[in-house]
Amino acid sequence: MKRKKIIAFIFLVIIASSLCFTVQENKATPEYYTLVTIPDTQNLSKFYPEMFNAITQWITDNKETENIVFVAHTGDIVADFNDMAQWDNAVYSMSLLGDMPFSVEAGNHDIGGSRHDYSFFDAYFPASMFEDRDGFGGNYPEGTMGNSYFFFSIGTQNFIFMNVNCTAETGAYEWVNSVLSTYPDKKAIIATHGYIDNDGGLDWEDDVDGVGIWGNIVRQNNNIVMVLCAHNHVAPASYGEVSYTLSIGSNDQIIYNLLAGHFNINGGSSPVDGYLRLYRYYPATDTWQALLYCPALDIWQTDSNYQFEFDYNLNVSKFVVVSSADDCTLRYNEPYFSTTMNSFICGFAASSAKDYSAAARYDSVNIPEDAEIISAHLLLKSQVDSSLTKVNTRLRAEKDAGSIPFSDITDFDARTWTDAYVNWDDVCPWFAGKSYESLNIKPLIDEVKSLGDWQSGDPITILWDDFQQRSYSLWNHQRYASTYDSGNIPPVLYIIWREPSVPPIPPTQIMDINIIINGDIVFHYGGIFDTISIDIEVQ
Repeated sequence: MKRKKIIAFIFLVIIASSLCFTVQENKATPEYYTLVTIPDTQNLSKFYPEMFNAITQWITDNKETENIVFVAHTGDIVADFNDMAQWDNAVYSMSLLGDMPFSVEAGNHDIGGSRHDYSFFDAYFPASMFEDRDGFGGNYPEGTMGNSYFFFSIGTQNFIFMNVNCTAETGAYEWVNSVLSTYPDKKAIIATHGYIDNDGGLDWEDDVDGVGIWGNIVRQNNNIVMVLCAHNHVAPASYGEVSYTLSIGSNDQIIYNLLAGHFNINGGSSPVDGYLRLYRYYPATDTWQALLYCPALDIWQTDSNYQFEFDYNLNVSKFVVVSSADDCTLRYNEPYFSTTMNSFICGFAASSAKDYSAAARYDSVNIPEDAEIISAHLLLKSQVDSSLTKVNTRLRAEKDAGSIPFSDITDFDARTWTDAYVNWDDVCPWFAGKSYESLNIKPLIDEVKSLGDWQSGDPITILWDDFQQRSYSLWNHQRYASTYDSGNIPPVLYIIWREPSVPPIPPTQIMDINIIINGDIVFHYGGIFDTISIDIEVQ
């Protein structure tokens, strides 16, 4: 009988522990919160309004299940800006969201492209439609939703969500920066119709201004953590396109640039519409998950360009050229070579000064040898306005763990370069005094780190080359950046990396054991066990 009482007691202790744990779980925060974006519905408003309805009805039906905190339409609401039937379809579809907090952003289709005609957008989605909604903060210019901001919270994190006109101008830049500076304690998410292209570079054509928004807003504010955009097609990852990039803000903070526009699901030239993008935030792991779903067809896309996880638990390392001999500019056709030139140049300047290239050496790159490189890029500060297009360049790294400072053209020609390269083509227009990021050069850093003799603290040298003179052979198709000798900010190398993984600790159990006989505790033990084996015998 005593044996049964002891076993029953232990059983009750275990059951009670389980019940306590369950109660605590029920009081915990939701598993995740969701931010939803609706991209590029122009074809739906024109041809398939029922698919547009399916998107917003699904959002409404799943508001509680998904813990949806905000919904943002990222522009190109209609196909033809002056077609009232399309606007009627769009307004009805968005009305299915009911009283949910949402915003709209004008895309190039919504304003007639280069016409910049906001009259229909303003008439069908006036500021008065949003002023009484939860979280509404303000708008600019008065009466229009061309630029606007909202507030919402995700768990304990407070956000300001800013819609920025896809053709933002000086007045909008100033207004947005003023609002962001007013709320420095809030994490800022920027939404604009066109920002990055599917090669990862800034978008600056087709009446969108990713270049201006980057240089005048994103790079200027230290609380921006995310930029959401649409406009461009995204094919599966096997086609070499990207759906997000990482940038570095003014406070060296990580910024995710997330592209969700049309989707070339099958990799063809005809995109498939009717999808929405969900960004789920998981508080327990401090991670985000991007998902792509078509409510009308009930299809979840799982390609790595359409479904992926991201987080901010990363390290940012910044490396700067520290001496005159650590950067150089050269021309192959003369040849010309200088380590004291004030300009870091790449491209075609003139028939007598073509195929400019430049290189930068970073002396002590302190990255753990077994760290995972997430992203890397150069940050170059423009010296002059240079807006002519078709500047086609290539980035490589020196294939040498002991890369030395530059001396002359003979020394330069003797160097070998990585097999990996990144073509940085159609370089966006640059404007004097602004800084611009290269495409992601992670493959170059990975190859250098894989050299058998490379160790943390060794140098890395990056070459920016007008490879095979692919830039247009016309005057001034080049980009000028500052060098060490210019007295301004020299080329910067940013590397974003994750700590080496640590083997998991074997699971343990904590148990508190009491043995009670006739109401008295005759034995007590508390401890941590890898395995537990208890034998109890009462004579």
